[in-house]
Parts: sequence; structure tokens; C-alpha cells
Amino acid sequence: MDGNAMKAAAKAFLTEFSGGDPAAAWARTSDDFRWVMNQHDVDSGARLTFDRAQYSAMVEGAADLFPKGISLQITDALADGNRVALEVNGHGELADGRVYANHYIFTFTFNGDRITEITEYLDTAYAQAALSFVIQAPA
Repeated sequence: MDGNAMKAAAKAFLTEFSGGDPAAAWARTSDDFRWVMNQHDVDSGARLTFDRAQYSAMVEGAADLFPKGISLQITDALADGNRVALEVNGHGELADGRVYANHYIFTFTFNGDRITEITEYLDTAYAQAALSFVIQAPA
């Protein structure tokens, strides 16, 4: 896959995932896919890593926080080698009426036409304060 095709696939993944079609998004990933967050485990200091099922469960567990969903606006995309970086603004109305707005960088690693890893960088202190939701390591 060339850089433009990888950027298109990464953008499509986020659009599908945040737009209510996670099955289409997951179909773009490899069997050994993992999602890494810049949230760290308190005991080990390691960044949290999820497989598809674990990440889906975490997102579904927090779905009631955003009854109208959260929109992701991609503002920039860069490709180099087998990686893509997307700069993204997230925006959504919380169940209590407050607005949530966080800024993200997502890096996508590809093997051929499949996404093997997404690393998500966000302001975790803001997210946890705004959402009253603690991101935890998979069980």
C-alpha cells in the first residue's frame, strides 16, 4: 500500500469506528491487532494495550457518556513507510449537557493493507476529569 492508500484506510477506519460501523472498521485490521493508549498502568508504568475485543468492551462501557456520539474531525494526515499519523479533534455532548472536546494524535501501523496497531495519544487528564471515567488495563 502506498502512503495515500494508507492515509485513506486510516481515515476510513476512524470514520467508520466513530460513525457507528465498528464492524467495517475492525475488518480493516489484522488478526493480531492491538490498540495502545498513552494512558499508563499505575503499577507497571506500561502503556495500556488492548486487543479488538478489549477495546470494544471499554468503548461500549463508556457509550452512555455520549448519547449522541462523538464526532472526530481529521485535521491532518502524514504517511511514512508503513505508518500513518492523523491529527484529530474530538467533540461530543455529554449526557449531562456539557461539551467534551479533546485533541488526538492517532498513529496507524500497517502490514500490507491491514492495520496492525493503533496508538492513541490524547490529554488523558482532561478526558478523565471531563468524563469521570478511568481508563483501565484490560482484565
